[in-house]
Amino acid sequence: MPTPPSPLARRLVGGTLIGASALSLLAMSHHPTAHGMSKELWVADLVRIGALSRPVHGGMIVCVIALWLALAEWTAWRGTALARIAEKLYGLGAIAMIGAALINGFAIDHYASSALQGGPDALRDAARVMPLAWSLNQTLAGFGVFALSGGIVAWSIDLWRGPGVLARVAATYGVVVMLGLCATFAFSAFELDVTGMAAVVLAQAFWYVTTGIVSWRHATFLGKN
Repeated sequence: MPTPPSPLARRLVGGTLIGASALSLLAMSHHPTAHGMSKELWVADLVRIGALSRPVHGGMIVCVIALWLALAEWTAWRGTALARIAEKLYGLGAIAMIGAALINGFAIDHYASSALQGGPDALRDAARVMPLAWSLNQTLAGFGVFALSGGIVAWSIDLWRGPGVLARVAATYGVVVMLGLCATFAFSAFELDVTGMAAVVLAQAFWYVTTGIVSWRHATFLGKN
């Protein structure tokens, strides 16, 4: 049987879940968007927004890693099969989301900067390649949505046995909303553009915050399975 974590460890994990989710929302609220009358001008505008895009995506990557590490500790404390399944699913999703952020925030920016320096012909070539980069970003982000949501669903089912009303709220929300999120995305009800990704981050943030509060309050639950 796992040993109940210390109050400091519980508060660190809970605070990380709450803080990282808040920072994720802050980063998404500053996510820039490129514009242009033509594909070539759009590529050039990517260079203009790069100064903001890089820190936004870098911050999102840091938040994804922080949430992943905090929930890994939660899993170690719980020690249940459901928690272990959740951690593996979530890990796959975190890796996919990091890959999507690296493409959108760093690889595309670097490529656009090189094309801008190369002149009109290089810009035209970049404009033809950018759809492929966007497709890779969307594929990774889409897989990330399903895997992260699957992890949250599994943790939520395990969380249903937790003490207090808040644990039930987090568990119910995690199962219903994450399954609903996957279903609506699977049927193309929204895309993972800035608005769509912001909706995903917001939907997940409520679960992180409520689960973080449970971690802060209930040592006994985290030390038994």
